[in-house]
Amino acid sequence: MSSAELSTQQAAARIGVSNPTVRKLLADGLLTGRAEERGTRFRWVISEASVDAYLDHLGAGAADRRRRKRVTASQLQVEVAEVRAEVRRMAASTHPSAPSASDLGAQVVELREALLRQRAITASMRLADEARAEVVQHLLRAVAAGETADDRRREALAAAEDIIGQFVTPGHAGELEEPGQG
Repeated sequence: MSSAELSTQQAAARIGVSNPTVRKLLADGLLTGRAEERGTRFRWVISEASVDAYLDHLGAGAADRRRRKRVTASQLQVEVAEVRAEVRRMAASTHPSAPSASDLGAQVVELREALLRQRAITASMRLADEARAEVVQHLLRAVAAGETADDRRREALAAAEDIIGQFVTPGHAGELEEPGQG
């Protein structure tokens, strides 16, 4: 494979799609490549220029947006179902360029593992959300306690001002009344 050629995996990584999607792009004529024999099997060798042309056609940043796209469990289940259908279709096919059943089976296993990882991530995110909710409840209680303390300080200051006001003689600002006068 020359430097101007990519493996299916390399092309998939550059475009931000899966290996089966790269093979579909090849089948649809959106990418160009050739099947290279490897014993009783083959592998696709994809033109790097066709990958660049495809990315240019998609527009700047499209591959990055695809890579950042969140994968949900339901999306993974759909992709697993698509790969299973492709495995059945390819198993029935005797076309020499068809991927072997073991390659497709490996992809199914890979997708199942991805689905399990997604479930673990979802469970961790749920626990994190519950912990965050608990922290928010504590903060709300702390704010309420702070407001209660502020209300009591204001009440105490008002009471202190009332007491001080009783000792100041009207018309004699700042002078205190002598005991017994009044």
